[in-house]
Amino acid sequence: MACEDDAILESPCNFQLKTVVDDDTPKVQALTKEQGERLFEFLRTDTMGQRHYDMMTVLIGTGMRISEFAALTISDIDFVKNVIHVNKQIVRLVGKLLVTEPKTDAGYRDIPLAKEVRISARNLITKRKAIQKDVMIAGYVGFLSVTRNGRPRTHSEYADAVRLLMIRYNEVSDVKIERCIPHVLRHTFCTRCVASGMDVKTVQYLMGHSDASTTHNVYTDNDFGNVVSNMQRLDTRCG
Repeated sequence: MACEDDAILESPCNFQLKTVVDDDTPKVQALTKEQGERLFEFLRTDTMGQRHYDMMTVLIGTGMRISEFAALTISDIDFVKNVIHVNKQIVRLVGKLLVTEPKTDAGYRDIPLAKEVRISARNLITKRKAIQKDVMIAGYVGFLSVTRNGRPRTHSEYADAVRLLMIRYNEVSDVKIERCIPHVLRHTFCTRCVASGMDVKTVQYLMGHSDASTTHNVYTDNDFGNVVSNMQRLDTRCG
């Protein structure tokens, strides 16, 4: 505004912060195939893991942001058309839970349900029968994953649950996972979609990205197992 009003000739803030300050934020890494298999074996068999199996299955099987998952209501899951309607998110602002529009316009999307995700979604709905009441937020009620008093869980509660899960998992597994936060599951979903051969525009839609470059450059990792597998297919085609 100062530049537009000719109060100053040039904005002193017209630069990218990363050019002067090193970004030491730990990079989110997708789970490798082996890590994913071991983790979900733990979730199926461990007493603590079983409590969170359905939540983890829906997250890694849809790639939803944790704020989008928190905002899911029963009516958002269409078992006839076999899709989840993503149309809102829950955020905490000044100590209050608010239901807002998705992060971007591209966040409005329908995600097809894989078999395992469909089963886990039904399980989450069944578990809701134990709650005593439903909390309404901004006219929405029937949130899929709630506390015992019917309140939708927050991002920090999901993060704490996953953190404790990882502590327990690393205690009993020889295939360690150094850092797993809810966002890692979204990252893993995206990476697996691309590795499976799905075209980037489709993955972009499923992820709710407004820019395909985000899908391609930020959310896709490649572990050495995928490199070996791809090279073996290349050798077969050339042989």
